[in-house]
Amino acid sequence: MDNLAELPDIRELYFVGNPLTDWEHWKDYLIARLPTLGRLDGTDITKSMRMEALQKLKFMEKDLVQASKARIEKKVLESTLPKDPNAYSKEFRRECYREQVQQKEENERQRKENSMFKDYEEFNKDLEQKDIPVYNAKGEVRQANQGKYEWRFDETVDKTSIIFEIKIPKYMDTSAIKVDLQPNYLRLDIKGRVTQLSIPEDILVEKSKIQRSMTTGCL
Repeated sequence: MDNLAELPDIRELYFVGNPLTDWEHWKDYLIARLPTLGRLDGTDITKSMRMEALQKLKFMEKDLVQASKARIEKKVLESTLPKDPNAYSKEFRRECYREQVQQKEENERQRKENSMFKDYEEFNKDLEQKDIPVYNAKGEVRQANQGKYEWRFDETVDKTSIIFEIKIPKYMDTSAIKVDLQPNYLRLDIKGRVTQLSIPEDILVEKSKIQRSMTTGCL
């Protein structure tokens, strides 16, 4: 369902031992898709966890389709294999092993190449643009990370504010960083390369503070 409002009103879930947990993104996906979920496997869901999960939702939806397809193909393959253990020859086992190794290497290659931003078609186009518009053709805030910087959401100790932290090279001059903070998105121009995120909750711009760590260089 595309409309999150149509999802059931679920407050708490336990998934210990569920096959779903074999998929590495299962927690973030449930957090993003179930807006009323407050606890998952006994752990409280924080605002920063939900915001980060929502940022990765499009990527996770594509990855889930691929994971489901791979699981179905595996079951189909297993159903065609001989049931008699004596029917497996050394050559057959060797070929199966080679296929497993190749599949593992391919999965690892795709994992390294892909990121939550690279899976967006508009982001791939953005890599070729020098000036990235804030909104796409649908009127939605673009997701972009041209510099491929690592970032994360966190919360203050008193749980009253959200902290966004992005890892910028320690010795980069602060004058090379431009920040545009708006109620529904944040945009950073770091030496001409744009990082832009759509924020699901309203940002109180007048109460926000932008600062850089003197020890790590993080913003």
